[in-house]
Amino acid sequence: TEIEVARAIWNRRAGTHILFWSNFADEAYVRGVARIVPPGSVYGYVLKSATEEGMRSALRGVFREGHCIIDREIRGIQHRVQDKFEGITDGEYESLIDIALGLTDRAIAARRGLSIRGAQSRIKHCYDKLGIVPAEDGTGDASVFNSRTRAIYLAMARGLINIDALRREQDRLDAWLAEH
Repeated sequence: TEIEVARAIWNRRAGTHILFWSNFADEAYVRGVARIVPPGSVYGYVLKSATEEGMRSALRGVFREGHCIIDREIRGIQHRVQDKFEGITDGEYESLIDIALGLTDRAIAARRGLSIRGAQSRIKHCYDKLGIVPAEDGTGDASVFNSRTRAIYLAMARGLINIDALRREQDRLDAWLAEH
């Protein structure tokens, strides 16, 4: 993917200016890009729906003027990711990915170096932020939905995770399992 290519380029030459031109405006993709950008790098992120003038401006800004140029929609996603109350943390994101890969609480704890209680706490925070309300009295979401499955559906529907992220994480999981 573009993210893997950009990572390889920045691993060799961290000062390289890169412009992402993408159809993807979901949180999983934006989070993936954010994870690989070296500190102080000049880059841009423009959606393919940008006007011709918008694209020219981004190209000029990134490659000629050395400015970071981020599409307004992408910047909104970046701010939401960074918002403690609205966005999920990196740890919570990892938990969503692990749930989507089918891992148990015990396996999530082992993979992420957490106690089982710590893994369960992260998962609960994900549920809270996704609006999943398990109810002990049988009146909440738990009476209709499986919380884990509902979390994955909501995360995918909101663009928090996508199939490309899951494929990358499955490869990482396979490597981790081979080591353990």
